[in-house]
Amino acid sequence: MYVHTIETDDYLYIQYGSYYSRNDKLCGLEVPSVGAHDHDWESIYVYLEKSHDNYIPAYITYFK
Repeated sequence: MYVHTIETDDYLYIQYGSYYSRNDKLCGLEVPSVGAHDHDWESIYVYLEKSHDNYIPAYITYFK
């Protein structure tokens, strides 16, 4: 797991990443040739908006 943050005057961005050395399963099933590949990053980005001393969830994106 990898976590990276960036803070601006208006937002706090949080990036979560998971690394897979071999991605050969789809919903728990073996996929030997179709869709199987080496070295894969899956990531989620969380965007929090600053409001005074608080952070309010603005939106989230993910890549799979």
